[in-house]
Amino acid sequence: MGLRGFGHDDAVMADYVLLNDPTADTDGAVNCTMALVDFMRYFTGRAIALRAKPRDLAANRPLRLRCELEPGQQPGTYYFSQHGQRDALPDNFAGWIACAAHDGVAHATTAHRSFVRMERTEDGGVRFLPEVLAAGGRFSVYAVDQTGRMRVAEVRLPKPHPAPEQPVTQAQDKPDTAPAAPGAFGQ
Repeated sequence: MGLRGFGHDDAVMADYVLLNDPTADTDGAVNCTMALVDFMRYFTGRAIALRAKPRDLAANRPLRLRCELEPGQQPGTYYFSQHGQRDALPDNFAGWIACAAHDGVAHATTAHRSFVRMERTEDGGVRFLPEVLAAGGRFSVYAVDQTGRMRVAEVRLPKPHPAPEQPVTQAQDKPDTAPAAPGAFGQ
């Protein structure tokens, strides 16, 4: 539930709260009210306060840096770069790093994508997990620091080569043409 405000109904002399219910069945049912006494019975005393930031100040706008990824010396290790200059993640990096495979569908936001955590290397690079490297394909990589500054890059990891086919032995090659014994199949 999202608390939007408070109100008072003079007709019944009761206080109420204005809520947003994200689990509502329809858009029209999202905005709802609840008696203040009922709300206080369920309220745990903890809340997250959200306020709009003025977007006219550059400091309040999210900073999204479009980067490239260049491969490192170790398998699965890459480094962010901007305009041909390596942009290593700082030693005090305290954000998160993740990648998401491209599924061939254009999404309006990243909310519909599945993310896999990545590791920061000692020298400021990023390391893909072995299972991501084994899958290969096209990925978006995100590194978001504690201030909200986001580095974003695309990379195409090589698809692994399929294992060579095993030669078929003579026993596997010949079908069994002998008739089945009576009662072999529960008859």
